[in-house]
Amino acid sequence: MSRFDRHAEEAEETVLVIDDQGQTYEMVVIYTFASDDHVYAVLLDKHHPDDDGIIMRMEEEDGETVFVHIEDDEEWDRAVNTYNEIVNGHS
Repeated sequence: MSRFDRHAEEAEETVLVIDDQGQTYEMVVIYTFASDDHVYAVLLDKHHPDDDGIIMRMEEEDGETVFVHIEDDEEWDRAVNTYNEIVNGHS
């Protein structure tokens, strides 16, 4: 089992995400899932949990977990489709 194969219920993880304009957001990892050869995290703004969440790719760099914005449209579509299949399969 990868260290990414877990659900947020096991331990709330808060991360800081910086957008293109330099704005910092405190985000909570609510779910992780795998698609193809990547692992992704669904993140919600800790102070605005009713806002739409974001999906970011998780990578390991020097033993640390790094959250990476998805720049490639095809990768984005695959990640969103996989997440939607998971959500719709658990309804």
